[in-house]
Formats: sequence, C-alpha cells, structure tokens
Amino acid sequence: MEEEKKEEIQESVEDLKIKCEEYLNNWHTEKANFMNYQQNERQRFEGFASLQEMSFLEELINVMGSFEISFKAMGECEDEKLKQMKEGFYLIYSQMENILKKHNVVKMDVLDKQFDPKMHESIETHLDPDKPEGLIVEEIQKGYMYKDIVLRPAKVKIIKNI
Repeated sequence: MEEEKKEEIQESVEDLKIKCEEYLNNWHTEKANFMNYQQNERQRFEGFASLQEMSFLEELINVMGSFEISFKAMGECEDEKLKQMKEGFYLIYSQMENILKKHNVVKMDVLDKQFDPKMHESIETHLDPDKPEGLIVEEIQKGYMYKDIVLRPAKVKIIKNI
C-alpha cells in the first residue's frame, strides 16, 4: 500500500512538473507577445510623431517661401529703414533655415540635374537644342527633402526639344 502511495505521489509530481513546464512555456510565449506589442506600439507612435513633424515642417517651408517672394519683391533697397527691415527678415529666415537643418530637412540641389517627376514639378519648358532634354535650367521654387522623403517638390524650368 505504501508502494502504491509512492507511485501515486510520483505520478502527481510528474503531472505537476508537466503542468509547471506548460505554464512556464505559456508565460514565455505571452512575454514575447507583449514585447512584440510594445515594439509595434513604439514604431506606430514614432511613425505618428514623424508625420506630425513633417506636417509642421511643410508649413514652415511654406512660410519661408513667402519670405523668398518678399525678398525678390523688395529687390535692392535704397531707403535705410527698408534695408533694416530686409535685414531683420533675413535674420528670421536664417533662423527658420536652422530649424529645418536641425530636423534633417535639406534643400534640393536641382540646377543642371535631370528632371525626376518624383522630386520635381515642371512649370515651364525652354527650347535649346544644345542641351539634353529634361535638363533643369531654372529653379522657380525650392524643393525640400526630409530624410529620404520629398516634403515639397522643386518647381523647375526644363529643356524640352520637340
């Protein structure tokens, strides 16, 4: 009888070991699932934050474009007060440029490059048989890149030989 009790206890211990291992494996699985969930949520949040940052940077670029138009309209200033205002505007403009640099936004270098519809928007064409078709000859509005994403395509004038 004591032998039976020993066997019964031994079987119970084995069953408990199996259950314990099963629970431990389930716990490891759930822990891994939770870690994956945390990673996915972190990536989703970073993606959302990046979209918010890009939206803000696009708005800032539009304001800078308005400054550029103002600079062209002012031309060469002869009036001293107007010169001082223009210098103040340039100071604000350069501070905005620094903000863009800090956020990894760069101006596109487009002159004498080949037209790429993913990065450029053709506004005008120019006839010149001495230059290759699709060559960018003038930048009408600056384009900007954020990391490897086009924030604003450059508006350009290209060679079109028909």
